[in-house]
Formats: sequence, C-alpha cells, structure tokens
Amino acid sequence: METEIQFLTLPIPRPTYILYRLRQMVETASLNPLQIVDGDGLLLSGGRKWDRNRRLLTPAFHVEILKNYVKIFNASIRILSQKWSSVVEPVDVFHHISLLTLDNMMKCLFGYESNCQNETRKFRRACNTIHLHSEQIIGSRRQLLQREKPNSRNVDFLDILLTAKDSEGKGLTNDEIRDEVDTFMFEGHDSTASAISWCLYNLAKYPEHQDRCREEILSVIGNKRDPEW
Repeated sequence: METEIQFLTLPIPRPTYILYRLRQMVETASLNPLQIVDGDGLLLSGGRKWDRNRRLLTPAFHVEILKNYVKIFNASIRILSQKWSSVVEPVDVFHHISLLTLDNMMKCLFGYESNCQNETRKFRRACNTIHLHSEQIIGSRRQLLQREKPNSRNVDFLDILLTAKDSEGKGLTNDEIRDEVDTFMFEGHDSTASAISWCLYNLAKYPEHQDRCREEILSVIGNKRDPEW
C-alpha cells in the first residue's frame, strides 16, 4: 500500500527578519556558548546594536568592493588546482576546500597572506593569529590608514570596519571590530567550505549535471584562464 506524502508550504519572511527572530531567541538564554568563540558580532548580537552595526558593515558588500575579490579567488583556486593536479590517491575534499576558503577569507578580510593551503600546519596557526593578535592587527591597520596615501591599495573588509561612522559620527570599537572579524572569519569560511564540498560531491555523483554545468560556465566565460566580474 502506497502512502501519499503531503507537503506543507509555509510563507517565509525576509531573511533579515528570520535572523532578527533568531537573535531574539538567543537573547533569552542566560549564556550563549558561541559568544565565547565568536564574540558579540552580527550573528549573535541583537536589538539596536545589531541594527547599527549591520548598517555600518553594509558598505563592505558594495559591488565595487566585491569586484576586487575576484582576483583573490582566482589566485587561491590556482593554488588548489596545482595541489590536486599531482594527486593519485583519494583526498579529503572538505579539508582542502576549508583551507581554500580560509585562504580567501584571510586575504579578503584584512589582506593577510597565511599560505595555509601549501602548509597545512599553518591552518591552526592562522586561526590562532587572528584570535590572539586581533588587537595588534587592528592597531597596525589604524596606523597604516593614517599614514598611507588615498587609493594606494584596494579597500578590504577591515578598512571598512575601521572607517565606518554612524549618524552620530561614532565608529566601531576595537572589541566590536574584533567580534565582527571573528564572526565573518570563522562562520564564513567553514559554512562556505561545507556548501562547496556538497556541491562537488553532487557533481561527481551525477556526471550528466556536471557536464551541463561545465557547458554553461564555458558559455559565459569561454576559455579565459581567470573569470572576471
């Protein structure tokens, strides 16, 4: 006897509202263990602080800022491709993709060259560097912004955090900047690595869809070695 499966459709509000409601749930807890690791960044903060900081971080995702990251992505993926070109045994794809996304995050957030893809031991060292020396990194960048000439380099995420001002002319404190860096760093690279690894698994499992994806990509970028924005 076959069982009929019924599906329930629920209206989903805007993603920002979902995040807001989740934060309200988090605030009801007496202690959130995630704050010990990630601090009180956008993922875990709420109320006026969340709304203010979200507005201050919005310029970091302007199209002109994101365009600069494409070259970083291209360079990082070349490192991974070179590593895999000589592989003859099965590899832990998630591990290598995690290194790839961490490499990208390090470079895009604050221009940090960790070389973690080539030296796996540097993966943990790079994470510890951000956690333990974030105050030094933030202080060094503040000094650089004061003495460097305008437009001498591409603006990154940390530059936005350090120069952002609210309607009252107040910027983010060092603690707030550290919390946001930790949030984007450690939630961003791991979740992205999971999504990419799952995508690669499905492309390998279903070759026909892999072929269709390849055809579509080639139809858009052609034979260019490095995709452009």
